[in-house]
Amino acid sequence: ARAGVGACRGLTRRLSRLTETVGAVERGALGVRANERGRDEVGTLARTFNRMAARIESQVDALRRTDRQRRDLVAHVSHDLRSPLASLRGYLETLTMRVDAPAEERQEHVARALHASERLSGLVSDLFDLARFDAAEVRPQLEAASLAELAAAAVADLRPEAARRNVTLRVRAEEGLPLAELDSGLIDRAVCNLVENALRHTPAGETVDGEVAREDTTTLSVAVRDTGEGVTPELLPRVFDRFVRADESRSSKGAGLGLAIVKRIAALHGGTVRVESTLGAGSTFTLVVPVAASAPVLEPESAASATAG
Repeated sequence: ARAGVGACRGLTRRLSRLTETVGAVERGALGVRANERGRDEVGTLARTFNRMAARIESQVDALRRTDRQRRDLVAHVSHDLRSPLASLRGYLETLTMRVDAPAEERQEHVARALHASERLSGLVSDLFDLARFDAAEVRPQLEAASLAELAAAAVADLRPEAARRNVTLRVRAEEGLPLAELDSGLIDRAVCNLVENALRHTPAGETVDGEVAREDTTTLSVAVRDTGEGVTPELLPRVFDRFVRADESRSSKGAGLGLAIVKRIAALHGGTVRVESTLGAGSTFTLVVPVAASAPVLEPESAASATAG
């Protein structure tokens, strides 16, 4: 009888301690765990509760990270929208107040206002696209296509911008490359983002080189090399995160969204994007996409025609 009473008291104490632990977690002490000793029902209940508490703690941590990211996003967006808006308003106010200004001066203000509006439009477009990627609303329409031709077309579209910056823009492709499995529109966007990023960080008089090559037996790559300031080793692991710039100062070039979009596009294709960089010597960003299944190999003259000088 005494043994039974003792066992009952021991069970009651264990249940009381488990109840206290549940109460502590309920009050917000998410790191508290129950004593899992015992192979009986109480021990099983304690282990089950601990697994549940660990999941809850993990979910709460994820919610807190999401909330911090949301606050950071609002802060970054507010800053990056404010800058072109302020420029646009300033030039328009100047035009309004100085109606008798020389035609050349008025034309310059109009041009700068248009440039500010283009920056604003580009930022809004990037934010919209990132939101669509995050919401899994983008479904790539995959087809067998020439990665070399896509890269050459993207470079051709950006040659006027390169000329404006006095930067030489070149792209070459290996001969005999197979077709890639890709969404032409998305990959064009990704390559353009990489080239635009390189142009922003390349000094006047320097060169941006693009190269399309076979990565391995199942993938192809587009590498874009610049001769800019490079990326610090501390920043390299985060360079594809949104709102991260090569220079963390708020006066840095670009809004820090282009590379984040490239990363999303690469993932949608089952590919990758990576960066190699040396401070003071430049960076190389490489987008990797899969070869099309049973894709025919391009003839050498076809690959050569996709190369732009």
